[in-house]
Amino acid sequence: MGLDPPTRGAVEQTIDQAVKLVPDTAQIFRAPAMKSSFRISSEQDFVLGVTYGRIMMSITTFWNLTHKRTMNGEEVDEINSAILRRLPEIHKAIMAG
Repeated sequence: MGLDPPTRGAVEQTIDQAVKLVPDTAQIFRAPAMKSSFRISSEQDFVLGVTYGRIMMSITTFWNLTHKRTMNGEEVDEINSAILRRLPEIHKAIMAG
């Protein structure tokens, strides 16, 4: 079935917002108490995981509210493809953050 244009736009906006939040996320988990408590060994990997989780949670919430059903495999694949396509931008934000 694939994503309709409004949903595709929402996915892109969600990724945009998550990229903007990377510096704040990195700063939170850079604090020694947070690094120790969460046992963070790779700050970049941790922030990437938090960012991916933020994107997927936002998209899943949007999806459930607008489509009133869960995503199918093809739809999840298309969302993941959008995230993977923007991964260099996400990595750049993490390295700068």
